[in-house]
Amino acid sequence: MPNHVIVSTLGWGGKTLDAAMAGIAALDMSQVELAVFQAYGDIRPKALADGGAAEIASTASCVRELMAEHGIKQVSTMYTGAGDVGLPLTEELRRMTAVADLAVSLGVPLVTVLGSATGTKFSVAVDRLRAIREIHAARGLSTCMKTHRGLIGEMPGDSVRLCEAVPDLGLTLEASHFMVGANQGEPFWQVIPHVRHVTLRDARIIPVALQMAPGYGDVDFGQIISRLHERGYEGKFAVEYVDLRPVDGPEGVAKDIPSCIAAMRNLFVSLEKELGVR
Repeated sequence: MPNHVIVSTLGWGGKTLDAAMAGIAALDMSQVELAVFQAYGDIRPKALADGGAAEIASTASCVRELMAEHGIKQVSTMYTGAGDVGLPLTEELRRMTAVADLAVSLGVPLVTVLGSATGTKFSVAVDRLRAIREIHAARGLSTCMKTHRGLIGEMPGDSVRLCEAVPDLGLTLEASHFMVGANQGEPFWQVIPHVRHVTLRDARIIPVALQMAPGYGDVDFGQIISRLHERGYEGKFAVEYVDLRPVDGPEGVAKDIPSCIAAMRNLFVSLEKELGVR
C-alpha cells in the first residue's frame, strides 16, 4: 500500500485501540493517525496530564506493543481535542502539553488540533492557537488546525486569517466539512497554500451527509490532488470514516466503516494514477 495514505483510528472510535490497530492491519495498511480525545478511545488527554511522565511513558509503551503485535509500522500523525466544552484555557493547555509529550515519545512529527467554537472573538481564538503552537514548537512538532464545521475556521477565509495570525500554523484540510458546514460546498482553494495535512472522506451537500460512501458525495478529490501537487505537497492523507457516525450512500453500496476506508483509499490512489501524480 502507498505510504502517503494512512488511516485514522477514529474508524474504531467506539472500540479499543487494540481493535483499531487490528482493523487497520486487516486493511493491509501500516501507518495510522492516532486520535486522542476525551470523549472516546483508550487514550484520554486528562489521564495523560494527571498521570504525568509515568502515564505518558506507559501509554507510549502500550501503543508500541500494539503496533508490533499487528504489524503497524508508524504513528504518522496525531489528532486531538483536549476535552470538555468550556474547558478553561489553562486546563486545556495542560492536557495539550501531555498529548504533545506523547507525540514526541512516539516519534510523531505533526499534531492536528481543533479551532475555537464559531462565535469566539477572533483575538481569543488566535491567542489560544498561539499558546498551543508554542507548546508544539518547544518540542519540535508541527501544528495544524482542522477545517471543521462549527468552529472558527469553518469558512476558508477565516482559516487563512488564523494561519496568517499564528506563526507557523498549518491546516489539516477536511473537505467534507467545507461541504456540509457554513461554507456549503463553495470553493475553498484559498486554503491550499497553508495545507500540511489532509483528511479523506466524502460528503454530500444536499441532503446533508457528513459521511458518504466514497465516490457518491460532492468532494472533488481530483481537484484536491491536482492543486496540492501544484504546490509540491509532500504530506500525508489520512482516511477518516468515524464509526460513531452513520454513512450514507446508494442502496447496495457497502457502508460499513472498513469497506468505506478501503474504498476511499482505492478511489484516491486511482485518481492519483489517473492524474499522473504518483
